[in-house]
Amino acid sequence: MGEATKVFFTHRVSGSPDDNPMEKWYDCIRDTLQTCSVDVSLKKKKKKADRVGLAADQIYYGELESLGSANCLVADVTYPSLGVGYEISFAQNKGYKVVCLFHKTDGRDVDNLSPMIRGATGPGFYVESYETEEDLKKILQSHLV
Repeated sequence: MGEATKVFFTHRVSGSPDDNPMEKWYDCIRDTLQTCSVDVSLKKKKKKADRVGLAADQIYYGELESLGSANCLVADVTYPSLGVGYEISFAQNKGYKVVCLFHKTDGRDVDNLSPMIRGATGPGFYVESYETEEDLKKILQSHLV
């Protein structure tokens, strides 16, 4: 039997507004991951307030330690983030399964996504768009169960 799937979930934090409208979607992703029979203990709720008082190197090494303990990355890529892009590259170089999620909102579609993410096709690398909670559930269950 193969190794259990250990998911690290990431999304934009630093460039997000304090009242980030994406938080409800991040919570939905976390909740859905809980139902996918994977080890999601590596995911954590990340907000700017959680990082107050932390030095940049503490954030960097903390994220990489958690990501290094995983074997699958789920990344919300709806809004650009250098940190999320770095984590995607790290996971890809380690041979992890990578599931990138893009929320179709405010007239934005996956065509608005960076070609560096859209174009990164290959085994174990997926870019999926969603509009509803049901979409998220189907996508995550299809890739993680």
